[in-house]
Amino acid sequence: MTKFLDTRGLRHALAMVLALFVAISGSSCERFMDGEGYCPTVYKIKFRFTMNMLNADAFPTNVKSVSLFAFNQEGECVRVFTESSEILADENYAMEVDLPAGTYDFVAWCGLDGNEDFSLAESDNPKIKDDLVCTLAHGTRAGSDKECRKNLHPLWHARLDDVELPADQEGEAIVGTMYLTKNTNTVRVILHHIKGKELLPHDYDFTITDDNSIMNWDNSLMEADTTTYREFSKRSTVVKMPDQDDGEYEAYSSLVAELDVARLVKEGHGKPYLTVTHPEVKAPVLRIPLIDLLLIAKGEARLDMDDQEYLDRQDEYNLIFFMDDAGWYMNGGIWINSWHIRDFSFNM
Repeated sequence: MTKFLDTRGLRHALAMVLALFVAISGSSCERFMDGEGYCPTVYKIKFRFTMNMLNADAFPTNVKSVSLFAFNQEGECVRVFTESSEILADENYAMEVDLPAGTYDFVAWCGLDGNEDFSLAESDNPKIKDDLVCTLAHGTRAGSDKECRKNLHPLWHARLDDVELPADQEGEAIVGTMYLTKNTNTVRVILHHIKGKELLPHDYDFTITDDNSIMNWDNSLMEADTTTYREFSKRSTVVKMPDQDDGEYEAYSSLVAELDVARLVKEGHGKPYLTVTHPEVKAPVLRIPLIDLLLIAKGEARLDMDDQEYLDRQDEYNLIFFMDDAGWYMNGGIWINSWHIRDFSFNM
């Protein structure tokens, strides 16, 4: 009698073993060599944007492009890595850096893709770190300083030195994490008239002057001409504010202006000023050193931060001034990001 071997069960078992083999090899290694398990070396750099007032990682929801520059120990740029796809929204994202084992410095500028407001002159083929100078693009007009009247495209910077890519590494490894600093800020100036007089957009002009339009590879400010930032938005509205005596809310006729500026730096350059003028009056209605003003609220909110850290973390400022028929009503104090400041003095 001829007997036939039923191999259906054997085939099924072999298929399961093969599937298990593929799953294991695919999750840990890309290939096997010489009959032994081998995981290729993959170095990765992680990015985080926690330099904000919530100290929460906002990289996946905010950053849309990354340009990463790798430098060897002689200071030469050896590779440029870029990414601008939806993969950046993955909270586990880390950029693969295809480099030989060794020690490297990394510089990152994030947000440059599709950004007409900032540019790197040598972004495609930098030779040294000094080639990574980021410049604010702005319009000019004859007989005036450089001007910028735009809602600026967000920009971030990070650097990481002496990152070791170990030669004995097998498989994937995150060899460093780059913590981003945001280099764009929105300053919202709100004028309230204490007697209810209507404030119209043509009544006042708003400017911030600063020499912060050129940022070096290490995010320090380089010598630059003064830029006059003007409001990109200006509108009339009615705002309710609590009365200081009985807590009742009072309606104020208000004028809201929004200005975007590049990185605010306290030391090492000229002093930026916020100025509000009336077109028909030569003297400014108010002129205040901006950083001195912003840091008043820092003293109340974040005593554990130094001044520059506060300026780097806070990227949006709401400033409320009270007006009367004569101009700035100083006795009303100033509101800065919900803090009511009554006692203040400035070195004008």
